[in-house]
Amino acid sequence: MGSISTTAAPMLAVHLIKDILQNSKIDPALVGEVILGQVITGGSGQNPARQTLIYAGIPKEVPGYTINKVCGSGLKSLVLAANSIMMGDNEIVIAGGQENMSLCMHGSYIRAGAKFGNIKMVDLMQYTD
Repeated sequence: MGSISTTAAPMLAVHLIKDILQNSKIDPALVGEVILGQVITGGSGQNPARQTLIYAGIPKEVPGYTINKVCGSGLKSLVLAANSIMMGDNEIVIAGGQENMSLCMHGSYIRAGAKFGNIKMVDLMQYTD
């Protein structure tokens, strides 16, 4: 595992968005919307894109949402951002993808409790394609 293998996907994107805003000299308050694709959101908490925008210093009044279309998630977020701009809903939209497959959870489907016998562990990453 690499040096960022334990960094949650929202925090990976935070660094990029902060850098984009700083280098482009765009006031974070001018961002109209944040749309981020993420396939494996389990373990990331609710609406990882929203977490990302808040940690990146974008005002909490700015809406943000997460797209999950498996491998096409990041691309779909770009399409939605382009549509938002072309329709005149927003002038500035941050869009892209964020992911950390190293943090993909393993599951056993035992919410009701483990009874007698073996428990099968499932690698949840295998269901992404």
